[in-house]
Amino acid sequence: MLKSWGERWRQGAGYDGLLQQTTTATRETAQLLQAGRGAEAARTGAEAVRLARRLAQLDEGRGREFLVKALALHAFGLGEAGRHDASATVAEEAVTLARELDPKVGPLADVLAVAAHRFLAVGRVDEALTMSREVIALTEHKPAAEIAAHLGTLAVTLAESGWPVEALAVSERSLSARRAAVAEQQPGSRFKYGNALASHANRLYAVGRWEEAAEHSAEAVDVLGEPGGAERAIRWEKLARALSNQSIFLAKVGRYDEADRAAEEAVTTSRKLAEVQPWQRPRLAFALQKYGVRLVTQDRMAEAREVCGEALQLYRELSAAEPAAFRGNLAKSVSDYAVVVADPAEALPFATEAVVLRQELVAGNRAVELPGLAMSLSNLARLQAALGRLDEALATGEDSLTTIREAAEANPAAHLCRYSSFLQQQAKRLDDADRTKEARVVGKKAIEAARRAVAEHRESNRLELADALEAQARRLNGNAAKAMVREARRLRSE
Repeated sequence: MLKSWGERWRQGAGYDGLLQQTTTATRETAQLLQAGRGAEAARTGAEAVRLARRLAQLDEGRGREFLVKALALHAFGLGEAGRHDASATVAEEAVTLARELDPKVGPLADVLAVAAHRFLAVGRVDEALTMSREVIALTEHKPAAEIAAHLGTLAVTLAESGWPVEALAVSERSLSARRAAVAEQQPGSRFKYGNALASHANRLYAVGRWEEAAEHSAEAVDVLGEPGGAERAIRWEKLARALSNQSIFLAKVGRYDEADRAAEEAVTTSRKLAEVQPWQRPRLAFALQKYGVRLVTQDRMAEAREVCGEALQLYRELSAAEPAAFRGNLAKSVSDYAVVVADPAEALPFATEAVVLRQELVAGNRAVELPGLAMSLSNLARLQAALGRLDEALATGEDSLTTIREAAEANPAAHLCRYSSFLQQQAKRLDDADRTKEARVVGKKAIEAARRAVAEHRESNRLELADALEAQARRLNGNAAKAMVREARRLRSE
């Protein structure tokens, strides 16, 4: 009986060669991702997927496994390169194929974890959360150390979905598993523990446990700064990120000098990283941006302008080379630079540019980019008001409210507090325009939004409600105003 062409080709060098090419392309994609080279990983991942599809045509069983892995890696690479819609589409295909494999030995849990991140990036929050929970269900009978990474993924998903308390509980499980692995002296466990500490600090900060966040962050910095455990550049990248976050936590608890040093050290570490791995310049730009914000809060505006200017120049270069990957960073950097420019007239073009950039981003990824657009519009309104252009400021402020309202309706837990803040800003502009009656109406809406935010999570949002109550009390008289002041004081004293 004559064998098919595929069977004859599979027995010869052609099949073995294709298998080797697929294996190599897949491995190189993983290595590029580990090195933080997202754009290259996306290109190599596309080739790995192309080869794996050919392999699956000849050997469906083995080829399907290769294809699922290649698709998952390619989805990750596309996301790192800023191509979020394409990334989610590829991840969805990977999940569909992975479900057809044996769930006991197949890669479904890992693929679902990748897909959860990719879906978050395009605003498919409910699906991301469902997938993250499925990952835990699939791996719940495995040793704790094996599911620690998946628990971490679920914690991030919950946090970005607007569920900080549940995210913290899951993060505690992940951290406990990592700590146990260190006690058992498992290879590489110390470095993973440092990463888990850094992530857990973020979760603590989100629920208002700022002192604990600072403590965990300090331990994370110590662990990640230890030699060994990971390749030098990888350690530097994680350490720089942890230091940038630590500066935020320290400032929140009034340890300003330490916060400044942490932010400055993050820049120093990131410079070393960018010198040995030029493709890590985004890490340097990020650290500079955070340090600039730190300097602004210390009223060191001349230094802040220099630092934010360097970050902005880096992001302009990065965005010119890879627009999809860095347009969002550029928009944030332009907004920050507008804040550090002392003259409102000089700052206005930067704030306007930020709005234009954000509008372009919203056109491609509305669900995720709306909050950023709302913030840029709010910044523009602030500058217009500072220049005495109140009518324009009120119109821009209304646009910011419309934008953030849409985001808050889609994800109340994540965006109600900011919606209240923007309402307060608009009410203040109405006060300045002597439109007191309208200011009271908007101020009332700010209180209502803040109350809803407090219902979602009291500790994180109670101060926003206090601000809204005090601002509205200044517009009123008599017992109503006094009651608002008393309530605001109670909230601040909790």
